[in-house]
Amino acid sequence: MNKEEKERRKDDFEAWVTFIPDEVAELKKMLPKELSETLDYSINSLNNLEKYLLQSYSSETFVNAENKILLDRLARYIGLTFKRNIPTSYWDIELDDEKDVYYTLPVIKIKDINLAPFSPHMLVTTTLDRERGTFLSSILENTRKVIEKKSN
Repeated sequence: MNKEEKERRKDDFEAWVTFIPDEVAELKKMLPKELSETLDYSINSLNNLEKYLLQSYSSETFVNAENKILLDRLARYIGLTFKRNIPTSYWDIELDDEKDVYYTLPVIKIKDINLAPFSPHMLVTTTLDRERGTFLSSILENTRKVIEKKSN
């Protein structure tokens, strides 16, 4: 990727982050009202969302281009929920290492702790593949426990 393309992608990423709240609001309009009302960025809200996703979609659903917007909005909600529940987390994007598994994808990283980043986009499809119902919340809770251990 040349310098100009990298700058454009960085600008696109910054705009993407800026519009997260707007896109989450649009996601809530797309979902059933009874689910939308529970999406309060809590750990339990991830279970509610995951249950709905498992009942309504398969991972193949998000391979189709027509579901790109839904996938992106789901990823934004999941990422924002992680971010709000992990105070030292922040959004980032890898634009240098083309071999990085998260190359060009928005990720959540944890400041000052060496943990693998989370790709909310990948978490959506992995959630559907795992079919657990508590996959997202368990990742978030386990991450919080690791951070707490390393902080003590």
